[in-house]
Amino acid sequence: MRGDLSTVIRGGFVNLVGAAVNGLATFALFAVLARALGAGLVGAFFVGVAVFTILTTTAQMGAQVGLVRMIARSRTLAHVDELRSTLTAGLVPVAVLGVVAAFAMVAFADVLSTLFAQGENGAQAAVYVRALAPFVPFAALTLSAISATQGFGTMLPAVIVDRVGRTLTQLALAVLFASLGGLAVIWVWAGPYIAAFVALLVWTLWLLRRAERTPGVPGGRSPTDVLTAFWRFSAPRGVASFFQVAILWTDTILVGVLRSVEDAGIYAVSTRFLAIGHLAVGAVLQVTGPKLSEVLTARQHGRAQHVYRSATTLLMALVWPAYITLAIFAPLLLRLFGPEFLEGRTALVILAIAMLVSAGSGPVDIVLLMGGRSWWSLGNWAVAFAVNVGLNLWLIPLYGINGAAIAWGASILVRNLIPILQVRWLLGLHPFGYGYAVVVCASVAVFGGGGLALRGLLGATVPALVWQVVAGAAVYGAVLWLTRARLLEAPPETGAAAIAVAPDRPLGSSQ
Repeated sequence: MRGDLSTVIRGGFVNLVGAAVNGLATFALFAVLARALGAGLVGAFFVGVAVFTILTTTAQMGAQVGLVRMIARSRTLAHVDELRSTLTAGLVPVAVLGVVAAFAMVAFADVLSTLFAQGENGAQAAVYVRALAPFVPFAALTLSAISATQGFGTMLPAVIVDRVGRTLTQLALAVLFASLGGLAVIWVWAGPYIAAFVALLVWTLWLLRRAERTPGVPGGRSPTDVLTAFWRFSAPRGVASFFQVAILWTDTILVGVLRSVEDAGIYAVSTRFLAIGHLAVGAVLQVTGPKLSEVLTARQHGRAQHVYRSATTLLMALVWPAYITLAIFAPLLLRLFGPEFLEGRTALVILAIAMLVSAGSGPVDIVLLMGGRSWWSLGNWAVAFAVNVGLNLWLIPLYGINGAAIAWGASILVRNLIPILQVRWLLGLHPFGYGYAVVVCASVAVFGGGGLALRGLLGATVPALVWQVVAGAAVYGAVLWLTRARLLEAPPETGAAAIAVAPDRPLGSSQ
């Protein structure tokens, strides 16, 4: 179990470094774009990005999760002869679907802009949608290739090429060219995906050749069998991924439809602060998935419980202080984008609180997926999407961007609390332990209580925020250090028989 924890911590640290660079660069990028374009044009830009992101995720059709799980399983079982077929099964269909999605964006750009963007800058959204279309295949393949490298057990390609390389390139180009207008912004934001894909493809092929040189046992399956098993598992996840990314962007789109593109811009920029936590979460989730696939394949309940519980504790320890600080100092942080963005402070507070629940659930959806339950995951995301859309349609006309935040927050609760019950019932796993309680109490007391006291004394000011970060980190770090012996303590081994991993009939069955 110590080896499992070391893998998670080491990989999580590498990802966290990349996430920190990515988060800071993304924040700076959006600040540059917001000031260069203004609320109206940046709203149209984000509508275009929303359509781009939804179609990019749809083009992957769950291949990103399938590549992580299937490659990790093949390596665990020493079926190295199936790795090349798995990569082909995952990447070739993504390329084809990416091209189809790009043509669809061009063909329906005017329709999408009419549906999703209102106000004087609404027509500009069609220009942005059309300009983003050629980059869809490259973005879809980039994300899928990242997952493939993680299946091979390394986090470095994702960090070096995507989180650091692509994001810093975007920022550098934004500083140089964002003032030239909307189309320049498109090249700034989407162009680096091309270089990222080429680099990741080369790295993936190198990992494949290295793995094929290791001893293995025949998997006994033809490329057609691998293809069938791969998409039997991945296809439900593909639909779930559509719901997942739709939840992230539906509120922005519907704010543009039901209110104005200007409001959509304020909402989109205001909620970008949540990316700070999202990136930290991703840093741990990306290394947890392959490890969970390995231990669940081996049907080792104690190891799986330890990985899940430890990953949850690490996630909470990293992001709860950040989300609590965001909620308390929202007005100060939003002023960085410009005075018009202060309207988004209440929405940011609502979503920061909801994200505390999300982090407290840990990588619950990953646990469900790596246990072979992709259909259950699909059902959860479908329910969350329905809740999100229904509440958005009801609340945005009444409360504007605050209504959108309530809708998104409700969907966050649905997609985290239901899977916790399912994972407990299906796999006998849960995220709660001694470390969980320590992180909750320490972060709420130090950053919550301390932050409210500082804001009450000094107001929502830079000195108050500096004290919150510096003093809070010192006290919080001391608490975690003093409790480190039990913080990530392994639960008692309960035996492999206790876990109900979906068997492979054939490998990759989601039933």
